[in-house]
Amino acid sequence: MIDPEVRPKRYLGPMALVGLMGIISALFTFLFMIIVNRGIALVWEQAALTIGLDPRLFTLLICTVGGLLVGLLIKLVLVIYRSSRPYLSALGRVPGVPGAYTSLERHPENIPAPCVLILRLDSPMIYYNAVTVRDQVKAMVAAAQPRPQAVILDAAVQNQVDVTSAEVLRGMVKKMQGKGIAVHMADLHAPVVQFAQRVGIIGLVDEDRSFPTVDAAVHAAERLVAKE
Repeated sequence: MIDPEVRPKRYLGPMALVGLMGIISALFTFLFMIIVNRGIALVWEQAALTIGLDPRLFTLLICTVGGLLVGLLIKLVLVIYRSSRPYLSALGRVPGVPGAYTSLERHPENIPAPCVLILRLDSPMIYYNAVTVRDQVKAMVAAAQPRPQAVILDAAVQNQVDVTSAEVLRGMVKKMQGKGIAVHMADLHAPVVQFAQRVGIIGLVDEDRSFPTVDAAVHAAERLVAKE
């Protein structure tokens, strides 16, 4: 279940701000060029007259288009930067809502599963952030109190996987299992499973540890913990 706090409209403000910054920066760039170099100004005016536009309107049009391009470039850089440092959250049960799990940090009233650590990424694990994700998981497992006997990885955002991230994931799972921690996968999508089988990454997908939902994985992990 997706955290209700995460909504597409939360990004509209930052996107609008980035676009505005791009337009302003491009406008100042063009104006600086025109003011500093009269020759550029003459060429600019001639280009505007050639296509039948008022130079001021032409400047505004070019600045707007240039600003939008700069804004899109800045947005692309921000998206890459953020996806290279994905946010990893520990989940807990939402009181009064069966089967719902959201961030314990954002919702301290949530109920953590005893001896079970539920982890969810806010963006996919891919080759350029795989090591960062591994280190975050390792740190959260080490900091969890009491020590988790089972870890659930919510793969809802993972629509595909590459060789690098699959190998890092496999190594991470093996290390946790070596420490006596059972690893469960929740909402593992078919393309991920098919890729793991196609490239022969043995141990990444274990059928008796893969579940369609986080809630199903939690119940299985709790039964496993109770036996121990």
